[in-house]
Amino acid sequence: MKDNEMGNNNSAIKVLTASLGIISIATFFVSETWAKNAFGAFDIARITVYMLVLIGILWLVRSNIKAEHANKPLPNWTAVLVVLLPTLALIFALINALFPHIGGLVRMSDNDIFTRPGALLRMIFEFTACGVFLSLLPRFTKQKKWLAIGVIATLSLVLFVMGMEEISWGQRVFQWQTSTYFSKHNVQGETNLHNLNTQLFQDVLFFGGFILLAVLPFFHNHLAKALRKISSLKFLTNFLPEQWMLVAFGAGLMFTDPFNAPYGFHWGSICFQLIATLALLWALAVHSRDNNGQCKVMLWALLCAIVVLVLSLSYHELWQLNQGLPTEYIKVFINLGILCWAIRVRERVTSTN
Repeated sequence: MKDNEMGNNNSAIKVLTASLGIISIATFFVSETWAKNAFGAFDIARITVYMLVLIGILWLVRSNIKAEHANKPLPNWTAVLVVLLPTLALIFALINALFPHIGGLVRMSDNDIFTRPGALLRMIFEFTACGVFLSLLPRFTKQKKWLAIGVIATLSLVLFVMGMEEISWGQRVFQWQTSTYFSKHNVQGETNLHNLNTQLFQDVLFFGGFILLAVLPFFHNHLAKALRKISSLKFLTNFLPEQWMLVAFGAGLMFTDPFNAPYGFHWGSICFQLIATLALLWALAVHSRDNNGQCKVMLWALLCAIVVLVLSLSYHELWQLNQGLPTEYIKVFINLGILCWAIRVRERVTSTN
């Protein structure tokens, strides 16, 4: 009887969570002007819906949330990153809040790639990750795994395009004249696609980074279990980001524009991913409480994430220097995360084949 009641309760929670999830996604497309009044009626309503969705999801998977164990030990460099990267994010956030002119050195001007260390780093990360994925092509070709070849080719192409976009396909290096079309339609008057609609491409990058570095790592065990049941997709288990990536990069995902900016937190997708990342970090910390060392690492990552978010929202001096500065940091962390993911994919593929 109790099992039936529990099953009925779970069914009701699934329906409610799915319904609220659809509403959450719908808010992503609502004009940001609705949310310009921080914590006005619309803001309170949507944040409440987001929280209910997350509570529903975490409740439904509560019995299966487990921190990864050492049956397949991670390399030492990942153990370093889960402590180092949240700490670096905290240090950067403190510098941005207290010494914005120093924090602004990450993007000194938009004239060329060498006056934008943040963009230069991102380009290096993207091209390196592209090379790491391409290095797997001979292995999969030899094994005649055509679907895996397609995945690798797609990832490599996307990363190559991202890297070329960082340097405006060479314009930021060779300083050629912008064509008439891009001069007219590109926000920065450069030869690239992402500044034809900067906010759209930026939101896609941020939400993609959230999926790669927070959602997929959190549900790694669930997804791996599902993929192993499908023989043709079993190889994708090696492509799943591991849970340590959420711990390492969660704080870096908290960099955003301040409250007084007309976008940033006011955009539904960004608001949701900030709240969701904190919720996922908290859930991992709670479910690792039996492992004292692991729990401390996760609590530190959660604390760093909270502080980074509070400082990013509260201090606007960096944003006033250049409206693109605050988000330079999340972009660097996302692209470093992509590189670390590529390296782990290669390590796992070469160790299992």
